[in-house]
Amino acid sequence: MKKYIILLLILHFSCKDEVMPLVPVLELERENIIFPVSQSGMEIFVETNIAGWTATVAASGASWCSVRKDDSHLYVEAAENGNFDKRTTEITVVASTLQKTISVQQLGIKPVLTANSENSNLPSVKSQITIQVVANVDFDTLVTVPWLHPVSSIAAKVSSVTYSVRFDVETNPDTEERTTDITFRQKNGDLSSTVKVRQAARDPEYKPGDHPGFASDFEIPVVRGEASEAQPGEGIERSFDGRMDTWYHSRWGTGTRFPVTLTYFFENVEKMDYLIYYPRTEGANGRVKELEVLFSTDGTNFQSIGRYDFKGSGAPSILIFPESIENPKAVRIVVYSGTGDSVGDYVSCA
Repeated sequence: MKKYIILLLILHFSCKDEVMPLVPVLELERENIIFPVSQSGMEIFVETNIAGWTATVAASGASWCSVRKDDSHLYVEAAENGNFDKRTTEITVVASTLQKTISVQQLGIKPVLTANSENSNLPSVKSQITIQVVANVDFDTLVTVPWLHPVSSIAAKVSSVTYSVRFDVETNPDTEERTTDITFRQKNGDLSSTVKVRQAARDPEYKPGDHPGFASDFEIPVVRGEASEAQPGEGIERSFDGRMDTWYHSRWGTGTRFPVTLTYFFENVEKMDYLIYYPRTEGANGRVKELEVLFSTDGTNFQSIGRYDFKGSGAPSILIFPESIENPKAVRIVVYSGTGDSVGDYVSCA
């Protein structure tokens, strides 16, 4: 009988020792909102494990901005702005010891046209650039060089006042950097906004395969991918869907466990010479820092090419292999560190 009592006591205290304190998690789908002059609303997904999280509008916006929430969403509403100029406020979201701020602005009657691109420094090879335009007027897109091509003649509307304009960028065949301006100009008006684009020079020492420089290079399609982990709805397929406004993301909050492994598979490829990593186009979480690149010619056994550091850059990073990989079946990217926030670090890839 005594043996049973001792065993029960041991089991009891063992279970107690394994109880881990709850580590709060707080991630927001977006931390910046731009409303048009009219009465408007927006829904924001909130990732948290704290049931009693709160959202409060600053005093500067209490008269025109309001919030309500459920377990996983924040609903933000703005009354019509009858003023000439824009107005701004902030929403503070709190979950236990964590706090995040959402910047809110609402345009006024005054015409507005602004454009910006965080990643306007481009690699020398074929790539894409996405420019965000905030406008409450109709506008034209002006490009004066033949190596930039709008993906669509019509800007993709992200919200009622926000547009996402994408351009295909041709490879730079020269050994000198080239620059140009992309201008957005109001139709039948005087407003305009300009973004300067710089493309790096071709490496004069780089001669992939039998091609003279980058001129004859082409993109190798990914057949499928595998990730060691992913945030639900943001799987690895979003890193090779041909879009820069979607991206793979590792688990939010403290869920990301390094290293994170991303494996891409190919079919009928003669050779491969380099890769370009494109970070997410909005937000800074998950930009890759330290990584290792491996390849496989049978899809199972992998050989390391080397370890590198992209330093969490917001611009595309190009990695030229020491020599061409013949008949590659797969490339594996092992990420050892990435950018994050006060909660933890993450991995993302556009």
